[in-house]
Amino acid sequence: MSSAVGGRLPSLRARWPGPLADLGLIVLMWAMPLVALRPLQDSPFVDDWVYAWAVEHLLRTGQLKMLDWSVSQNVAHVLWGALFCLPLGFSFTALRLSTWAASLLGLVGLHVLLRELGVRRVDALVGVALLAFYPVYFILSLSFMTDVPFVTVTIWFFAALVRALTRGSTRALAAATLFACLAVAVRPVGIFLTGALLLARWPSSTRWWRPTRGQIAAAA
Repeated sequence: MSSAVGGRLPSLRARWPGPLADLGLIVLMWAMPLVALRPLQDSPFVDDWVYAWAVEHLLRTGQLKMLDWSVSQNVAHVLWGALFCLPLGFSFTALRLSTWAASLLGLVGLHVLLRELGVRRVDALVGVALLAFYPVYFILSLSFMTDVPFVTVTIWFFAALVRALTRGSTRALAAATLFACLAVAVRPVGIFLTGALLLARWPSSTRWWRPTRGQIAAAA
């Protein structure tokens, strides 16, 4: 019987490769607090009602408008929240779920970034867990604040940029450009990510800095 079990394990590994297994672990890890704590109450958190108002106004009138109290023109953030409100209408529960989904994408993006930098699977998963259960990230992932969505698009920006620099991928550079634009559309401070893009696009004949993986990791 042991030989039969031993024979099944390699086939299971072949069907469930490393990246897919890691993705499953990340999703499971991040879904457990959602099921155990049930934190998706239909109520505002801190001052996320300011951004929620823009979502409700968009759904009700079809017009994108921000309150004067809003500290940023978070267009992408509002559209992302509105997307989750489409099935059942506006609610803070849907908005909280939208940020939780964005936080999950951020954890997956961090795993992609770390693996792209050559970090071992186990260490990459530990890094993901550290971000996931960092108190600020954990708490704000269940709100409709802009912090977590901004972190998520920034992580994916660096993941794409690292791939572009290390593999010479034009598609990855285009993806990094897209994520930089999304970062600005979540928080205007994301404009500083374009500086990294300018360095990446510096002509190879005059480029004074040829980054190693370690230098890219330090910059990220």
